[in-house]
Amino acid sequence: MDRSMIRLANSRGEYSMKLSLKALTIYPKLVLSFLLMIIPIYVSSLMMNRSGEDVVRKQISESMASRVHFYLTSLETEFSRLTRLKVEYVNDDDLLTLGTAAERMNDFERSRTILAVKSKLYLFKSTSPFVDNVKLYIPALGRSVIANDYDDSIPEDELDAMLEPDNMKSPVFEYEGKLMMTGVYPDAIYVNRKPVLAMGIELSQAEISRTLNSIMTGGEQGGALLLGSDYRWNVSAGIGEELRAKFYEKLSEEEVRSETHAANLSATEENRIAVGQFTLESGGESFFVAYERSVPLDTTLAVFVPTEKVLEPLDRHRDWIWTFSLIAGLLVVVFSYWIYRLIHWPIKLLVVSFRKVEKGDLGVRVSHRNRDEFGYLYGQFNHMVDRIQVLIHEVYEQQIR
Repeated sequence: MDRSMIRLANSRGEYSMKLSLKALTIYPKLVLSFLLMIIPIYVSSLMMNRSGEDVVRKQISESMASRVHFYLTSLETEFSRLTRLKVEYVNDDDLLTLGTAAERMNDFERSRTILAVKSKLYLFKSTSPFVDNVKLYIPALGRSVIANDYDDSIPEDELDAMLEPDNMKSPVFEYEGKLMMTGVYPDAIYVNRKPVLAMGIELSQAEISRTLNSIMTGGEQGGALLLGSDYRWNVSAGIGEELRAKFYEKLSEEEVRSETHAANLSATEENRIAVGQFTLESGGESFFVAYERSVPLDTTLAVFVPTEKVLEPLDRHRDWIWTFSLIAGLLVVVFSYWIYRLIHWPIKLLVVSFRKVEKGDLGVRVSHRNRDEFGYLYGQFNHMVDRIQVLIHEVYEQQIR
């Protein structure tokens, strides 16, 4: 019973639709006809444009990821070089002599060795723009040698931070707003026993910030962020607090998700986890974020670009599509109206003339400027009216006779 009711309702709906279509005048029928021809072409064009948009979006995404990878690789190379230099320096003969045999030296030899060590530390500092200062602590002398000045002391809390096991294991750590790298000799530090040498390398945050600024090329808006392990330190350029906090939150979610699935991932997939892209909302503005994590440095480099800047070519292309769509719609309406005037008005004139003949007015005559089908039709109409007049006159005369 229900199925028959449904069939009946469907058939009634189809019948009413057919009646409504038949009741349409010529002009809307012309518009619908042109739309039915244009819509398939338009839909296929939209699909092609959508495919091209996906390709452009993918290229933009790959470009952002490539840029992040390039600068992160540059930072890895530079910091790896500093790490190698740090190891070489803590094993340097002059430094070891000063740390192990200082008590056997006279004042002249000790002073000369200290000056030589200071020159080497200054040379170390000058080899990289990322190094702001180099400090060497010598427990045997109870003093330090610093590259930038002649101060011979290091605060106890700074020395404790340099000798903190977690900081020694980390490539870079933060101490009172400064970024540091540390190295000791020997590598193993026993409890309640100071090392022979302890070196602290203070990194230049200003230079790191300039490097992050250089990522944004071509007058792009946005910024970049270099983030340490466990979010303990960061260096940013052009990034606000709100955006940074939302990035931390989103990155934490990504890390939790990756840790959840880490047991079922291959090595290639695990490397893929360290690279990602997503969109963030901050201050009423949307940002496209591309990031990559460095395993050797235990840091994450992220680049933030306003979505409107990244997708500006796509938005401009989409605007052109809508403009062409509007123009196409107007052309359909105008062309349909032109066809309507070309066809409907001659037919309307003919219909009016037929109605006059129907009322007995046989003096009606129609004319057409063009020698087309309507010209022929008008001529036949006039010939028909003339023939009707002749026939009527003959019948009238016959009746009189």
